[in-house]
Parts: sequence; C-alpha cells; structure tokens
Amino acid sequence: MSNTTEIKLPCGDLASRHSASVIRRQAECAFTEGASTITFDLSVVSSLSDSFADELFGVLLTRLGVEGFIRHVFVRASEDHIVLSIARALRNRVNDSSESAALASVSALVAARENQRCVLDAH
Repeated sequence: MSNTTEIKLPCGDLASRHSASVIRRQAECAFTEGASTITFDLSVVSSLSDSFADELFGVLLTRLGVEGFIRHVFVRASEDHIVLSIARALRNRVNDSSESAALASVSALVAARENQRCVLDAH
C-alpha cells in the first residue's frame, strides 16, 4: 500500500531559497515518517525562480539520488514555465553528478517542454 503525502505550494511567485528549504524539509520529514511518495502541487503557483526550484527539487534529487527521486517525487503543475524551471534545476544537478543516463532523460524533458510537445501528466 502506497503512503503518499501531498504538499501544496502557496499561490503566487516563489523565489526564496529559504522558503524552498522549509518546504524541502517538510518533504524530508514526510519521508522519514513513512511516506513512500511525495506529490508537490504547484497548480496555483504563478512563477518559480530557478533558485527556488534548485533548493527544493535539486537538493531533493541530490539527497534521494536520481532513481529515488524519479520513483518517489511527483509534481502537479498547470504552467509549462513552472515545469521548465524544475527540469532545468534537475538537469543542472544531474550535470554536476555526471549521471549520463539521467541527464539524457532530463534533457529530453526540457527540450520537449521548450518545444511544447510534452503533455503534462496530471498525476
């Protein structure tokens, strides 16, 4: 049985690394308390800075590893530019770790989103 925790991000523009770290720690606590997956709901977020995306999603990717992140972290977003910001943060972190297969997957996602060919999974 899957134990999923949903974290709904606040409405508006998200830019602060500090705010992102608070949300990331909330997710890390949920994993510690037994959550098998975390779904981040960004459906009411207007904009997401690259630094916010890196602090929340990039750091989680580093801590969980690429496979752990892919298996246990899901994102619900209504705006393509939000998904692109997250994908760029992930790509940059994967570049830093030299995991070439994951880099290819993340790069393909970024390219597809930039070309508007990717359909957002409404997980």
